[in-house]
Amino acid sequence: MLKGDRFAQLTACLCAMPTLLEAYALGSKWLCDCNGKRASTILIKSEHHPKSLSKQEDMSQLFAVVVATVREYYDYKNAHPEHDLNQLAWFREQYEKGTLLCCGPFFPHDGTGLWVIQAENLEAAQAIVNSSPRVRDGMLADSARVVKWEVHIGRDRFESVNR
Repeated sequence: MLKGDRFAQLTACLCAMPTLLEAYALGSKWLCDCNGKRASTILIKSEHHPKSLSKQEDMSQLFAVVVATVREYYDYKNAHPEHDLNQLAWFREQYEKGTLLCCGPFFPHDGTGLWVIQAENLEAAQAIVNSSPRVRDGMLADSARVVKWEVHIGRDRFESVNR
């Protein structure tokens, strides 16, 4: 596959290959008398079929938020215990909305970690991050990064979250 090409997985009978795309467009399962006995799973370019099979490709992209907190973070959270409670509530809210797919700290604990979020574009991802208590309370360091993330192995684990 070429980088940037979108493919969809489709199961079809091999004896119906010439009319495969037409069958998919019409919602037919099999176009022959073998009733799927010669079925095979193939990959076709998404641009060649009428329906997208992945909401993630249509609606959102994945972004990795490489988190780093400011030097004063631990002193701040000790003085303001509500900060961590607010951040945990924000994580739960974003997870329930399907925006946050996973998150967690790096070890040993040094105020760094990773959040994986989905958004329509980089600006939307940045807006999501900016809504977090870490940012609102000034605890996210300038070195924190929001970057588009392309999953090559294990993508199906993230796509199942969207369905």
